[in-house]
Amino acid sequence: MASTMVAVGLTIAAAGFAGRYVLQAMKHMEPQVKQVFQSLPKSAFSGGYYRGGFEPKMTKREAALILGVRPTANKGKIRDAHRQIMLLNHPDKGGSPYIVAKINEAKDLLEGQAGRVRWLMPVIPALWEAEAGGSRGQEIETILVNMAKPRLY
Repeated sequence: MASTMVAVGLTIAAAGFAGRYVLQAMKHMEPQVKQVFQSLPKSAFSGGYYRGGFEPKMTKREAALILGVRPTANKGKIRDAHRQIMLLNHPDKGGSPYIVAKINEAKDLLEGQAGRVRWLMPVIPALWEAEAGGSRGQEIETILVNMAKPRLY
């Protein structure tokens, strides 16, 4: 029993001395370690992610970064990238509606459809119907409310 206690005590003491030696050795190596980390390229630690938020007005470069394609990619590559990202980020699967809106904005910008308002498309037939007199007395506001409920795609 006593020999077991002595062995445990010696083991703890040895671990303490080893830890103290390692800490002292690390203090002497700190300048060299810092120099090694500073000499590495910054991208080695970035993980391949783009740092920074969204720009106020989306550019082709930002749209390409969002979709993971080149700014000059063809429509097929843009649609494939959009589909893959949407499957991962769809709000029905826990994704953010804001991120989905940015993904859709990026797709529209790269496909050359920037400025197109998606929720306005059903409004145009309603305006034609009201103008042609086929609204059966409904006010144009009622038609618009019924047909064009804005939603994020």
